[in-house]
Amino acid sequence: LLETARRDVLINRKRHDVKKTQEAASAKSVYEKLGGEIGITNLVENMYTKALEDARIKSFFEKNKAKVTTIKKKMSQFMGGIFGGPSAYDNNDLRPMHYGMNVSDFHFDAILDIIRGVLKEIGAKPKDVADALMILQPVRADITTGYTVRMEMARKNVEKGKD
Repeated sequence: LLETARRDVLINRKRHDVKKTQEAASAKSVYEKLGGEIGITNLVENMYTKALEDARIKSFFEKNKAKVTTIKKKMSQFMGGIFGGPSAYDNNDLRPMHYGMNVSDFHFDAILDIIRGVLKEIGAKPKDVADALMILQPVRADITTGYTVRMEMARKNVEKGKD
């Protein structure tokens, strides 16, 4: 009876990989892989510069100098936190902050494209680039909600003949 139980218990032993478990426990966060606070600040600086040059989204980033400094600081705090570092950014501010900006999926994709390019330029590993972009995907809804709501209202108005 005891040997039968032992066999049942040990049947999954081959599936447990101690080395993989240890690697997972000591794995660095994306924040650490991208260089911590300095790396994230560098990412945001380069991203902002490229966003100002990109016709798809530059209108969202053309602000006065004081506003730009505030935006960069908040973006660094946000990205630092979402990538696994310390954060002073309240994620509950994302939706209200972007609601009136009319940011569509097209614009969100454009900024992700810029972030991808900057990460490649600064030498991030392909896996870290992919991880960073995957981590940013869930905030899409918070950033694009205002646009989505207005488009749905406009669609309903057109259907009712209230264009």
